[in-house]
Amino acid sequence: MYDNQRSGRPFVYSEAIQLKTTAFYCQTKPLLGDYGRWSLRTAGKHIENDPALIELPCSHSTIHRFLQKQALKPHRSKYFLQITDPDFFPKMERLIQLYLNPPEYLFNFDECPGIQILQRLAPDVQTEKTKIRLEEFEYIRNGTMDLLAFLRFKTGKVFAECRADHKIETLVEVFEKHLQTLPETEPLHYIMDNLASHSYYVKSQALF
Repeated sequence: MYDNQRSGRPFVYSEAIQLKTTAFYCQTKPLLGDYGRWSLRTAGKHIENDPALIELPCSHSTIHRFLQKQALKPHRSKYFLQITDPDFFPKMERLIQLYLNPPEYLFNFDECPGIQILQRLAPDVQTEKTKIRLEEFEYIRNGTMDLLAFLRFKTGKVFAECRADHKIETLVEVFEKHLQTLPETEPLHYIMDNLASHSYYVKSQALF
């Protein structure tokens, strides 16, 4: 006798919840408490006391199973990136939705500081036969500059400005210049990291 193929018991934890639980556990520093890193039981109790954190309670054995599935051993590794923002997961969901359903004016912003301004003592030479470009190794260093750039997600176009620094005042000035190139009636979305100057709007009533 043979049994017909069945779907089996439905999964309790979706793939998204498994990944979210794994990300939560792999923090170097827990969000609460004085201990240095999570134990499986401590993390399970913390999730049980705050169900909204992962959406479903997870026992220590369930967390261990998720880690084994991803071949992760956080107790043997130290991560240089860790979650320190209590609102990390809501922000993460917001960013994922923006990327899955990008609005017309969605921009990624970042800066590249400390670019050296070099002046070669002799011009570059390129041979016709080998097409090799030869650069003079001696140069005059004229300080550094910062590149601030906006990437429009839908088109791939970049709006860039070179400035002497990336202070708050400089950032506001560059943002104002970028805003002048966009329609006033359209909603704008900017995605950037949590550099101190990027978070200035939290401390101020308004930037612009």
